[in-house]
Amino acid sequence: MSDKREAVRSDPVPDDVARLLATVPEWFGLPDANTEYIEAARVKETWVVRDDAGQVIGVTLIDRHFPRVVEIYLTVVDRSVHGSGVGTAMVEAVERDSIERGVELMEVKTLGASHPDEGYSKTRHFYKKMGFVPLEETDLWGEDSPCLFMVKPLGRPQTSIVCICGSTRFREEIAEAYARLTLGGEIVLSPALFQHSGDKFTGEQKERLGELHLRKIDLADWVYVVDPGGYIGESTSREIAYAESLGKPVVRLSS
Repeated sequence: MSDKREAVRSDPVPDDVARLLATVPEWFGLPDANTEYIEAARVKETWVVRDDAGQVIGVTLIDRHFPRVVEIYLTVVDRSVHGSGVGTAMVEAVERDSIERGVELMEVKTLGASHPDEGYSKTRHFYKKMGFVPLEETDLWGEDSPCLFMVKPLGRPQTSIVCICGSTRFREEIAEAYARLTLGGEIVLSPALFQHSGDKFTGEQKERLGELHLRKIDLADWVYVVDPGGYIGESTSREIAYAESLGKPVVRLSS
C-alpha cells in the first residue's frame, strides 16, 4: 500500500465505475441503480485514485448544482483497498478544489440511520470523520430507503478535538493514530501511559488515569477507537459506552 494516496481530476471512467461497483455488492447491489451510476460516470465531474500500476481503485463523481455548493454524487472504492485512505484522498481533493472555487458547502446523500444496514453505518461514520454532519433524513428514495442529507461547511479549516481510546497493549498503533490525526488538523487527546507496554504505576494511579481519560472524552468532539483486529478490552468498552452516553460520535479503526 502506498504511504499517501493521491486523488486527481480525471476524464470519465464509466468502465472503471462498473468494475468497482461489482466489488462491493453490499453497498451497490441494485442493477438499475448501478446502471444509473455508470451512465452518470460518462458525464459527471470525475476524481480518481490510481494504484502504482495505474489502475483506477477509487472514483468520486461530483455535481455542482449551484456555484457555492458541491455534492458528492458517488464514491466507490475497490474492496481490496478499503481502509487504505482512498476515499479520504478523494474527499479531501474535492474539498481543496472546491475551496479554491469559492464553494461554501459540501453535500452528500446516503442511507439514513433508521435503516439497519451495517455497511451504510460505516459510510456515515466515514463522512462524520471527514467533518460532515447529519442535516435531515427524508423519504426521497422511498419509505424503504431513508435518504440522509449530510453537509460540511467549507472556507476555513475544520478543526475538532478527538480522544483516542484503546488497549494499552497497542502503544505503537495509538502513536500512529495520534500522528495521523494531528497531521490531519485535529486536536488529539490520547493515553499517555501504557501498562501493557511496560509503564509502571500503582493500582490507585491506574484508577485515577481511567477517570482522567473520561474527562478527556468530556472535552472531545468525537472518539477514535484503536482496535486492531477488532479487539476491545474492558476499559475501552467502558470508555465507548461513556462516549455514546454523551452522544459523541465513535469511529473505530477496524470499521
